[in-house]
Amino acid sequence: GPAREYFKVDGKLWLTNNHIIEGFVYKDAWAPYDFYRQFNITFPWQYKLDYSYLLDNKRDEKNSSKVGIRALFRTVDEDSPAGEYNDGNNDYTFETILYFQWAF
Repeated sequence: GPAREYFKVDGKLWLTNNHIIEGFVYKDAWAPYDFYRQFNITFPWQYKLDYSYLLDNKRDEKNSSKVGIRALFRTVDEDSPAGEYNDGNNDYTFETILYFQWAF
């Protein structure tokens, strides 16, 4: 088939040395896992907003423990996963995650 057209915008903002805000907006794109691309499962719009706080003074995101909250909003259509689309009975999915990442 023809190549899929999709658009992505993402970014990360460091506020001081311990606060991180990141997010993305995807249009007609796959979700982050490989199997979405393999089965051509897409979402019309995806929005993510993530705030995290580094718990130590390493000032390095990969080597620091952190706590954060993430919100993910996705609209769904017939090309989205069948379990989330529910034969057109819903228009979107929304999830909020509170997380802790321990690094040593």
